[in-house]
Amino acid sequence: MKTNFKVDNSIIKSLLLASFYFSFLFSYSQESTKLTLINSYDIDDVGEPSGLSYDKVNNQLFSVSDSDDIFRLSTKGKVLDTYDFSADLEGVTNYNIANTLLIAIEDTYELIEYNYITKESTTHKMDYDNQDDPGSGIEGVTYNPTNGEIYFLNEKDPAALIVANSNFNVTNEYRLTFSGDLSASSYVEETGFLWLGSDEESTIYKCNTQGNVFETFTMEDSDGDLLDKLEGIAVDYDNQLLYVITDGDAKLYVYQIDVESTITDTLTVSTLDNFEAEANSKTINVTSNTDWNVSENSSWVTINTTSGSNDGSITISVNDNTTTTSRTATVTVSSNNITRTITITQNGNEEEIEESIPAICSAGTNLSLNATIADYSSQENTQNNAENIIYGDETNRWSAQGFPQYIIVDLGNAYDINEINLIPYSERAYQFTIEGSTTSATSGFNTILDASDNTDGGNLITKEFTTQSAQYVKLTITGAAVYTGNWASIIDFKIKCAGQTEIEEEKEDTSCTSGSNLSLNSPIIEFSAEQNSTNSVSNLFDGYDTTRWSAQGYPQSVVFDLGAVYDVNQINLYPYLGRAYQFKVQGSATSPDNGYSTLRDVNNNTMGGFVITREFDTYQVRYIRLTVNSAADYDGAWVSINQFEVICAGSEAGKSLSIDNSIEVSSYPTPFTNSITVDANNQIIGNVKLLNLFGKVIKSIKGNSNEITINNLDDLTSGMYLIQVLNTENQIINTKKVLKK
Repeated sequence: MKTNFKVDNSIIKSLLLASFYFSFLFSYSQESTKLTLINSYDIDDVGEPSGLSYDKVNNQLFSVSDSDDIFRLSTKGKVLDTYDFSADLEGVTNYNIANTLLIAIEDTYELIEYNYITKESTTHKMDYDNQDDPGSGIEGVTYNPTNGEIYFLNEKDPAALIVANSNFNVTNEYRLTFSGDLSASSYVEETGFLWLGSDEESTIYKCNTQGNVFETFTMEDSDGDLLDKLEGIAVDYDNQLLYVITDGDAKLYVYQIDVESTITDTLTVSTLDNFEAEANSKTINVTSNTDWNVSENSSWVTINTTSGSNDGSITISVNDNTTTTSRTATVTVSSNNITRTITITQNGNEEEIEESIPAICSAGTNLSLNATIADYSSQENTQNNAENIIYGDETNRWSAQGFPQYIIVDLGNAYDINEINLIPYSERAYQFTIEGSTTSATSGFNTILDASDNTDGGNLITKEFTTQSAQYVKLTITGAAVYTGNWASIIDFKIKCAGQTEIEEEKEDTSCTSGSNLSLNSPIIEFSAEQNSTNSVSNLFDGYDTTRWSAQGYPQSVVFDLGAVYDVNQINLYPYLGRAYQFKVQGSATSPDNGYSTLRDVNNNTMGGFVITREFDTYQVRYIRLTVNSAADYDGAWVSINQFEVICAGSEAGKSLSIDNSIEVSSYPTPFTNSITVDANNQIIGNVKLLNLFGKVIKSIKGNSNEITINNLDDLTSGMYLIQVLNTENQIINTKKVLKK
């Protein structure tokens, strides 16, 4: 009896709606695949099967068992050989070496290369440190012989697809929302598809290697009943057969695969909110399976690319709208006979916006960390891309072939700068020039530094120069002194703030309440590394113990700015999973680069838990350096910290550096969301300005009363800001910090 199974289209529709929520869904790819059950075989001799792999060279199958055995099977389920292997086996796949299998061990999160002829094995501990449920382990493994990638599954909580390279280093994790439990996987080299199985749902999903579902199959036996505990799947592409092994009824099922249609071209473009009047940029996502082109129809709109292939993104930038009326333009994305048009709307300048006051930054701050790339000459590929040189991550680089090569960094506002640090790849003695402009990324550049005759290489090239103001900084690599190749390769490019004397001479009240957390939303000056944008270093200071900073390897460090000199006498470190991290905390009152004293050395710590608290003698500090060196009870190599707090001792050490707030001013609500009201009691307010921590004016409202409200702040990023209050004679009467929720 043959039973036919077709795709459950209702599931596909649900997945597509979830995947493209708040997007325009114009079309999607769909293969219409039919699975026909053609045979089933008893496999009673295979106890508790938990994985399946097809060996196409020898036309045979391999399975593993929870009872510590590896089985070599015929394609009819007959046991041809048994290999004893004592471990909690949960997945198997044929590997790239002859007679070698790759076996997944559930409880230890290990992948083992096993030669079933020589019985030799090599164990690889997989560093997957992103589980919500440590009790959930590996449930399937499969191998991509084209690029050497290994795909393995986290069973549940979360159900996830994890990708490792040929060196067994984890490179990506894709959390899968379409299933709550995963048990099996099989990669098909000829099509590039992953087939994933769920035992609890008796369902197989046909996906790409990022876990995006294209087809879904509900698996049934010849009686129309759901398969009982689906534990392994394998695809024989040449014969278009799907093998499924089950634990509940101990059977090997064989299905014929029939593809009834081919994939059609797809092109999906996400939506775009209105632009504010100020010049800024937004990104739209393109989902496609073919080549596409991009064009725009207005001089005030620019795009960062004119073409792409498959999935990608487009950055759209607009110039300042100095009029009070909104304006529109269009960006067109086209592919073959599919065209998508995005309407670009920029709001008019409805409020009176004053020019920004000179941007405030601390001397020595690396301004590149908060910058963007405005333009560049070329880049080798997406891996060695231009943006790598401003991330502060010394494991990546920008590479471009041929001299000269240039890159333009947008600092976001004009700052006084007096130093650059260049970290060259392979310590090459690159020769270069530095130019700066305060007005545009395309014009108005003046030469800041000419190092075109440089002969110094090493791991860091430092050049100081006379203080100059610039928002756009252009680095041009003209050649190299010793290196005879023609590659411009830069690991990191740091642009250092000179500090502003006129700002530092003003006085701001920096007294603090005893026991308050001074590090909340503190600006980060420098850090060693971070895992990704999800587990980023900024999570240390966001006030939430559900987020964390993660970085691989010891030591790891971060330097941050409290904003002024404070008396501190305690730190609280909230370790991920209660680990007993060993670390040192240092503080400096004068500079982020030097003048540090040790506040507390915790390198001998053996106690973990929810929070590690250390008190110490009161110090006056502004800059804090946290260095994590190891852990007492954790064998892994990950530094993962939920929160780090620096606690005020309760004095007014910072008054010598502060602005004189002569008029009492209050603001509410605290924290604010979409609006904030400033109340100066009986004092008439002439102007209220909302600034970021670098001193850039976000909004400025004029008035003639003792109370002024700033509205329309929904799109403002959460974090700490400054409120600056001026009287009717344009004199500053109060400056205070406020928190945006």
